[in-house]
Amino acid sequence: MRLRLSTLTKYSFACVHIPHRCQKDFSMLNKLCTACVLAFSLGATHAATTILGDTINVGGYYPDTVTLTDDLGNHTVTPSGVVVSYGGFITFTVAPTSIIVSFSEGGIGAGVSFEGFIFHDVTRPFPASYFLDMAGTTLTPGTFAFATVGSDFQLNFAGTRLEAGDTIKFTLSPVPEPDSAALALAGLAVLVGAARRMRRSRTA
Repeated sequence: MRLRLSTLTKYSFACVHIPHRCQKDFSMLNKLCTACVLAFSLGATHAATTILGDTINVGGYYPDTVTLTDDLGNHTVTPSGVVVSYGGFITFTVAPTSIIVSFSEGGIGAGVSFEGFIFHDVTRPFPASYFLDMAGTTLTPGTFAFATVGSDFQLNFAGTRLEAGDTIKFTLSPVPEPDSAALALAGLAVLVGAARRMRRSRTA
């Protein structure tokens, strides 16, 4: 079977033209995928924030956040966490990404503005904020207060009823960066649109 010259020319043009169009589409998809991966990797890197190696001062404060009543000293955070005891009935485990507070005795916090502890990062301001981790907490949320303020993590038990065996866990977690999240979502949206256009071009 012989192909006419006009048919052969048309066939040859199609062979060159279609791969070129696909090549442009795949090049665009590759760039979008790279942008999405970069955005997610930036978020993952940021999420890996720790205070490993930082020097943390633990202190008891009463009746406000400026009156130091018990200085539990400076402690360097190790991979497994540093354990600090207060009076033998409160134990703090300060790890690279968490703080766990355990009680071996109960009690009721006084009715003052602040009765609790402040964890001060001597090395730098905390790289992220501490959030309550319900998976490791037995104390009712809302009965105690906490806040990350610059180089301080404040834990306030004023008015709180504590029981032996209670445990509170806080996790050091950064707030997701809007720029990275927006970039990833925008990239995915364009990626879906490009895939739909490619599908339509193949069926046309």
